[in-house]
Amino acid sequence: MSFVRQATGGTAYWMGENSGSDVTQADATIELVTLSPKNLMALTSFSRQLLAQSSFSIDNFILSDIAAEDAAEAARMRALNH
Repeated sequence: MSFVRQATGGTAYWMGENSGSDVTQADATIELVTLSPKNLMALTSFSRQLLAQSSFSIDNFILSDIAAEDAAEAARMRALNH
């Protein structure tokens, strides 16, 4: 699967009064990024004793932790790919 994304952006400058000829042109560019499908996985283990003796809902705690791990990794990958 391929997507187009912005590779570089233009540039803005602060100029003094009556300037204009000394501005450097910088054009935005795009690039084609090809992605291959991947699966994001997380694995944790806990004992049956912990599950049976927990004073709170340990199964919901573990599911929430795995969901947070997945969300953090997905956010990291989005940041790396702009």
